[in-house]
Amino acid sequence: MIPRRKIEALRKLADQLARKRVVLRQNGRAHINCKANHAAYLLEERGGGRLKPISYGENHMRPHRVMSMHAEKDALQNARKHISPKGKKSYSLLVVKVSNARKNFGLSNCCVRCQRDLLKSHIRISRVYFSTPDGVGFEKGKPGQMRIHICEMDRECGLCQNDESDLEAALAL
Repeated sequence: MIPRRKIEALRKLADQLARKRVVLRQNGRAHINCKANHAAYLLEERGGGRLKPISYGENHMRPHRVMSMHAEKDALQNARKHISPKGKKSYSLLVVKVSNARKNFGLSNCCVRCQRDLLKSHIRISRVYFSTPDGVGFEKGKPGQMRIHICEMDRECGLCQNDESDLEAALAL
């Protein structure tokens, strides 16, 4: 259960992420510039529900690659210039799926590859907050202990056509 104060802080940050991802067309309708519509903040928790964004990441296609860069991994890579690898401090991650309407969010649970990357990262991630499919709430989980999720790109390329036991083994790598 996430405290009400923290949910309010998460909602405020999620709205900031939505504003970064969505542009208004001349006709006044909102539109996301690309197919990938996930964004993430690496957060420093400061108590009392206060959250300070350290770095920002978003889904995008990497040049000369078949796979996309996920928002979680992009936020971690962008944080390297702000965080010492020797630090023992733990951070949180907020991941949001932004809709074109900018009022609702979609399910943004971390995929298997991202959970593995969070576990292997030089930055200690203690919890991940992600938007839920109902469009208004958030859930939290620990990297490697969140429910199995296969991203659309992995489904299309056939990398994750395995059963759940194979996916759970991939997390252990």
